Amino acid sequence: MIEGEHWIGFLHREDVADADPPKVKISMFTALGQPYVAITADLFDAALLDPGVALQLNHALPIAAIEREDDRILLRATVPLVGLGVVYFRRIALHVARQAAHMRRARGRAGTAESSHIYTE
Repeated sequence: MIEGEHWIGFLHREDVADADPPKVKISMFTALGQPYVAITADLFDAALLDPGVALQLNHALPIAAIEREDDRILLRATVPLVGLGVVYFRRIALHVARQAAHMRRARGRAGTAESSHIYTE
C-alpha cells in the first residue's frame, strides 16, 4: 500500500514474475455536489496509443475509460461513494488493476480491451 495526502495506491501483481505491475491510485473527488471515488491505473506512454485506437478501446471498456494525463495513458473508473459497499469497491478496484495489467501487456493494440477481466453480467 502506498499513501499520499489525499489518495492511497497499490501495485497489482497477477504473476510474481511481473517486473512492472500496474500502479493503481484511489482518490476521492466531488462532482455534482456528491463524493466520488476514482480508481486510476497507469498504463503506458501516450506515444504508444493511436488516438483512433484509443476511441475504439474506450467503446469496448464496460466500466473504466482511457484518459490521457500529460504524456501518460491511464485507465480510470469513477463511482459514487454514497452507497458504495466494500464488496463492490473491491471488485471494481481489482477489475481496473487486472484490466490495466492486460492492456499494459497488449500495449494499446486493437482488441486490447477484450480480456477475460471484462464483466459480462
